[in-house]
Amino acid sequence: MIEATGKQTKIANRTKTAVKRGRKPLFSDSMTPAQRKAKQRREQDAFILENDSTDWTESDCMRVLSTKKFNAMHKFAWERLGHIKGYM
Repeated sequence: MIEATGKQTKIANRTKTAVKRGRKPLFSDSMTPAQRKAKQRREQDAFILENDSTDWTESDCMRVLSTKKFNAMHKFAWERLGHIKGYM
């Protein structure tokens, strides 16, 4: 039987190993939360650069406004936020 602590116990001359909880990793190792967030930021930055500002979501606009490398796109982000919120 497996105890709540995840240790192995013997049941009638058999041993069971602890069952891992959670989602299986996509590749050889699972990613840390920091790695997952960095991947999300890379994918969002690529989306922002590849697509027109009319396709941006509110979170994309906020990313543009909060990141220095997108300073040239601030006007487009403000205009898109105005359309999303219904001000324009």
